Amino acid sequence: STTPVSGRGVNENRINISWLWRIGRGGGKGRACRLRRPRVMLSASKGRVMLDAVQVLDALRERGVSFKLYEHQAVDNAEAAAAVRARMAGVICKSLFLRGKDGSLWLVTVPLDGRADLKGLGEKLGCGRLSFGDADAMFRHLGVRPGSVTPLAVLNDAEGAVRLVMDAGLFSLPLINVHPLINTMSVDIAPEAVERLAAECGHEPLRLAGVCREGPAGAVHS
Repeated sequence: STTPVSGRGVNENRINISWLWRIGRGGGKGRACRLRRPRVMLSASKGRVMLDAVQVLDALRERGVSFKLYEHQAVDNAEAAAAVRARMAGVICKSLFLRGKDGSLWLVTVPLDGRADLKGLGEKLGCGRLSFGDADAMFRHLGVRPGSVTPLAVLNDAEGAVRLVMDAGLFSLPLINVHPLINTMSVDIAPEAVERLAAECGHEPLRLAGVCREGPAGAVHS
């Protein structure tokens, strides 16, 4: 089943982020600086623990981002998506973790029903032939596992190793639907809000037309 929950105040009893720490920022070289507000810092430092789903949702609230949260059974393929998508207002997206022939890493977000043209995309990006990146590299850079991939995962890429690409067609939609780093939750959110959050942590997305070609739907959010 799918349970929609308001974007403000949802699961507040699970959120316990009273202090965050940054190393070498405002507190002198090599010293920890305690923040006075429980604000989620995006890509704050290379040595920090990666954000989880609860912290990502908290970051959305703190920035006044409007969203609707759905909690549901794990969604990791097109069939599972069909069971939950009817109750969601946003267009469900899938995100592909890709590696260029030149070694560059890309996170490409397109509509669920779209089929990414990897050959054409590699030519447009100038990175050579694209192939799927391995799961270990994805977790190391983005903090997510297969099935939970989302454009919001760039919030965990403190080193800036991964470049985010969003299908330009998504920005003609009022809402898209993506995972908040876990595939038992989904959020309806404006694509511009995702773009702003990504830009805040140094990952301004590349809006690119013609990412998809006609064809069958692929894996969900992966």
